[in-house]
Amino acid sequence: MLEVENLSKTYPGGIEALREINLQVSPGIFGLLGPNGAGKSTLMRTLATLQLPDTGSATLDGIDLLKEPRRARQTIGYLPQDVGVYPRVSAKEMLDYLAGLKGITNSKTRRQEVMFQLERVNLLSVSDRRLDTYSGGMRQRFGIAAALIGKPRLLIVDEPTAGLDPSERRRFQLMLTEAANDCILILSSHIVEDISGLCSEMALVDKGRLLRKGNPAEVIQELADKVWEFVVPIEQFAECRKTQHILSWKPRQGKILVHAWSESGSDITFPKAEPTEPTLEDLYAFHTSETESC
Repeated sequence: MLEVENLSKTYPGGIEALREINLQVSPGIFGLLGPNGAGKSTLMRTLATLQLPDTGSATLDGIDLLKEPRRARQTIGYLPQDVGVYPRVSAKEMLDYLAGLKGITNSKTRRQEVMFQLERVNLLSVSDRRLDTYSGGMRQRFGIAAALIGKPRLLIVDEPTAGLDPSERRRFQLMLTEAANDCILILSSHIVEDISGLCSEMALVDKGRLLRKGNPAEVIQELADKVWEFVVPIEQFAECRKTQHILSWKPRQGKILVHAWSESGSDITFPKAEPTEPTLEDLYAFHTSETESC
């Protein structure tokens, strides 16, 4: 169990990155959803023992992450948003080095662990290549292999699918699902589909605050009977954005399919508006600066 109590962090200039964050996270995939600048990365770096908060505590199965960082790092895997690698070494060499840092001192055991992780992320056939020859998707897969070295109890993954093409993204999502069978996996993203498709539990974060927490299918029920769907001609969309509380929209056959918030629908000024099931994207927009309300 990961327990976070009253974590707060303010950066120079008065920027409140975290404001009294409280969480209890069980094994499985837990999603942190929020826009860029919401405080997600600050929380991830804090849990990865890379920075200290101003106040609060965080424990993992009884280990104090803030007071015992060296011990904690033996049980944590971390994949940051930008995977930093030593460009002139091979994937195999780098993973061997990281396995040593994780306390795997026996050379045979270390080699077996490295080969297992390389095969797991489908990089075994290119494991002798220098890391600077890897594509972006290959680097992400290398990053997850590095994070999984030593069988961590807590795996922290920050914006893992940003910049990946659709096939690499699906492959990476599958790897995360498999990895979560053995640990707590915290996934941070501003991509709604990553959270709704992968996470059994989630928290919505904005401006350093935890706004909502729970199962994705349950938290969206806050907007039940208050989301209306209608189609707008493209030439009327600019006016629609001025007059309606738009949550989400997407092009559809030369028109725009709109989801808008309304208590009763009486203030929807476009024809054929019908109540519809809310989506996680709608909830995300409703509670963050992504909302297009007038």
